[in-house]
Amino acid sequence: MKHPIDIQSTYHDHLIELNKERRAELDLIKPKEPYYRPSSSGMCSRKIYYETVMRIEPTEVVDKRVQRLFRLGDLIHQDIQAAFKKIEKSDSYFSIYNIYINNIYIEKEIILKKIRVRGFCDLIIELGDGRVFLYDIKSIGSFQYRKQFARNKALREPSIHQELQLATYGLAVEKEFGRLDGIFILYYNKDTSMLRYKEVDRDRLLTALGFWERINTEHSKNSLPTLQESISPVASWECGYCSFKTKCEKDRQNGL
Repeated sequence: MKHPIDIQSTYHDHLIELNKERRAELDLIKPKEPYYRPSSSGMCSRKIYYETVMRIEPTEVVDKRVQRLFRLGDLIHQDIQAAFKKIEKSDSYFSIYNIYINNIYIEKEIILKKIRVRGFCDLIIELGDGRVFLYDIKSIGSFQYRKQFARNKALREPSIHQELQLATYGLAVEKEFGRLDGIFILYYNKDTSMLRYKEVDRDRLLTALGFWERINTEHSKNSLPTLQESISPVASWECGYCSFKTKCEKDRQNGL
C-alpha cells in the first residue's frame, strides 16, 4: 500500500520554517556594516566577496538531505552546549574532578573590528583559577573522522579550514579575556556517536590573522577577486560545494 503521508516533505517544510525563524533572529542583531564570518576562514576569497561585500543571496539550492544533516548538526551542538551549561558553578562537578568551572559562555558574540570579523563561539569555559579554554563543535561523518584520528599519525589530515575558524574565534577570546590556555575542536561522529576532541596549535592564531588581513586588503580594491590558484579557490573541491557556483560561473564567462 502506498503510504498516504509525505513524511519527508513535511519534515523538510518544518526545517525551512526553522531556518526562516533563525535568520529572522539573526537579522535583528545584525550590524549595518558588513562583517566577515569566522566560518569562512581559509576559504575562497571570491566566495567571501560574494557573501560579505556584495551581500547577495546564494544561487544554489541546498539539497533536502543536506538540510537534514545541517539540522542534525544543530541538535548535536545544542545538546553538548546544554550539557556543559549544567556544570557551570557545580559543586558536584568540583567534588568529582576537583575543578571549579566559574563561567561557561555559549554562542558568545565576538567582533574583531580591525579585520572586520564577527561570529559566535560554540563554547568558552573559564575555570576558577582563571584559565580560559575555547571549543568549537563539529559533527562529521566516519570518513572525515578517520582522517582526523587515524591510528597512523602520518595518515591524519587536519582540516585547515576548521582550525582557522577556531583560531579566528581565539583571536577575539584572547583579546577579551587577556589569556587563552587552550583551543580545541570537539568532533562528533554522526555515524557512530563517537566523541573526541583535538587540540589545535596556537600558531593557527597567527595564520588566521594573516588570512583575514589578506582578505581585507584584497577586498579593499572594490572589485571581484580574480580566479587564482590557492586563493580563489583555496582548494579545487570548494567549487563543487560553493553556494555561489552559478553566479561565479556567469561572472567568469563575462571575464570577471
